Amino acid sequence: MAAHWQPTAVNYLGQVTKAVIVEAVRQGVSEEAAAQLADLKKPAMAEAAERLLADKGWLPTVLRLPQAVSTAAPMAA
Repeated sequence: MAAHWQPTAVNYLGQVTKAVIVEAVRQGVSEEAAAQLADLKKPAMAEAAERLLADKGWLPTVLRLPQAVSTAAPMAA
């Protein structure tokens, strides 16, 4: 999914809260980058986050695939 979708100010970042934007940058880029956004107004924050998250492969939780179930230990019949 990350190959086909990018978070932008129009399609996602402008629609969520500032806290969600900061958390997205924290997850996708770094704690330091997220801290730099904290004092911005929402439109500027969304645009800055869009630039920071570009080509990082970050996806919101709702678009992430669930973790694969480990097949290391076979189940008893």
